[in-house]
Amino acid sequence: VIDVRDLAAFLVRIAEDNAIGTFNACGPSADPGKPLTMGQLLSESQRATDWIAKNADRPGEKAELTWVSAKFIRDYPEPINTTIWIPPEGESIGFHQWSNARAVKAGMTFRPIFDTIRDTLEWFPKELERRVRVTAEIVAEAKAKGEPAPDVGQPDKIRAGIPPELERRVLEAWRKQQAAG
Repeated sequence: VIDVRDLAAFLVRIAEDNAIGTFNACGPSADPGKPLTMGQLLSESQRATDWIAKNADRPGEKAELTWVSAKFIRDYPEPINTTIWIPPEGESIGFHQWSNARAVKAGMTFRPIFDTIRDTLEWFPKELERRVRVTAEIVAEAKAKGEPAPDVGQPDKIRAGIPPELERRVLEAWRKQQAAG
């Protein structure tokens, strides 16, 4: 996970410094030298969501974190796209274990992950509005030219992560399994 603003600043810096070589532009870490854990990422996501609800006049439900085992996710009868999380086992045991030390030494810096999440949550509703507007313009332009409208899908829908309905089913099944003990 890296904030594109931090990546852009790093690219400008290494270009200005004429830096040569390979850099793992990844990060950040909660503490220098320690990787960002999924728990920290989720905790900061929850904190940012709460901040948005309180300060951006976008009230919503308080996020509740539920830890579900990797085995349960893997064995669930429907495919679950967990986006950036990969279980640290089997073939993916070393995934997300890159060192960014060379990039940090070359001047890469990271804003707090809370800021990245909060800013993304503030930006995203405007991005959905932009997608809808641009899609309507593309369709109107095609129609004006007498061309068939392109298949643009649903520009107002999030396309990554677990769909809310699937998330509800997974959590219900998890809780049921835990209750059965």
